[in-house]
Amino acid sequence: MVLFYAGEYEAAVPILEDVIGLNPEDRFQWLFHEGLTMALYGMGRYEAATDAARRSLTLKDGMIPARLLLSASSARLGRRDEAQNVLAATSVRPKDQTLRVFGHLRDRNRFFRQLRDDLDQAEIPM
Repeated sequence: MVLFYAGEYEAAVPILEDVIGLNPEDRFQWLFHEGLTMALYGMGRYEAATDAARRSLTLKDGMIPARLLLSASSARLGRRDEAQNVLAATSVRPKDQTLRVFGHLRDRNRFFRQLRDDLDQAEIPM
């Protein structure tokens, strides 16, 4: 996760994949998949990011970061309806949650700006 926050997405992916494979019964598997989702999204690998986000949500439904990233990745892939439906299942406002979850990145990382742009592109009410 530290590599993700440092913007080292390409270095983070194989490490997170290894961690996921170490113990499939680990109660934090959802978090590792969520971290993988963030790194893949940051690399522009949106299809793989949607897969990782779905795995995370299968393990622990309702996690807002995974939902935001699944929605943004779907929007980037041109799946506007899917992007909207992912967030319609929650009662949160994407703008509020994006700021809460990823706001610490906004001044130093293109990740935050890209996420906001992709959610806007899907015309998801912010």
